[in-house]
Amino acid sequence: LHITAALGLLIAVALPLSSISRLASAIFLTVFAVVNAAAFHAAGRAVGSKVVSALGLLGCTGSLAVLLVRSTTEDPISMVALVALVGSALAVEMFVLRGRRSGPIAATRKRTHQ
Repeated sequence: LHITAALGLLIAVALPLSSISRLASAIFLTVFAVVNAAAFHAAGRAVGSKVVSALGLLGCTGSLAVLLVRSTTEDPISMVALVALVGSALAVEMFVLRGRRSGPIAATRKRTHQ
């Protein structure tokens, strides 16, 4: 949590508002695309239509592609910041998940399933 807060503060101080807006849009479109992909995958078991989920996924993916291409040509600093944010988020997530897999809960699960 402290790492995320520090990165957010660094971004708020270092980048112009237009770059922050592009970052937020890219993150939103990525999250919404993943949600639509999950809804498409679970459409048979849950309430929802595969068509609507597929259209949402395609729309988000297409919009994200356009945003990334335009941002790369018009504002490359925001794309460097996006790559840094995604990379740090994935690294922290892997670190946290690795700790959870080897913690006391994981050991308890191994004993109960053997």
